[in-house]
Amino acid sequence: CWAIAYAEGAQTAGSAPDRYNNPGDLSHGDAPQYNTVTLPDGELLVMFPDKQTGWNRLYSKIVNIYNGGSSVYSPNDTWYGIGQSWAGSSDIWAENVARFLGVDPTSTFASYFSPSCSPGGTGQGCCCGVC
Repeated sequence: CWAIAYAEGAQTAGSAPDRYNNPGDLSHGDAPQYNTVTLPDGELLVMFPDKQTGWNRLYSKIVNIYNGGSSVYSPNDTWYGIGQSWAGSSDIWAENVARFLGVDPTSTFASYFSPSCSPGGTGQGCCCGVC
């Protein structure tokens, strides 16, 4: 999760992900029950009520992808493939996420996790630094 938040610029005070408590730069489809704001580039960004809610929604999205429950992403997608939809075909986004994680951007999302660990579990290579 931190890698995605980093690639989205959430660590920068005053950035859209920071201002709207949305570290994953999640769109309306990810959280339709929340209000959105239209950014200058036309993107509809979800406004979460607080930072913890934004982090929780990002974490849920990551777990959903890992478990194969996403209709957009597959656990077998490469980081480049994830970036195609998440960041509008941005290879730079995929390379930033992969660099943060210490993996190759051509590796798969699922390969980041060790066999003994899923998001929220224990072991090496887990989501959001919880392992």
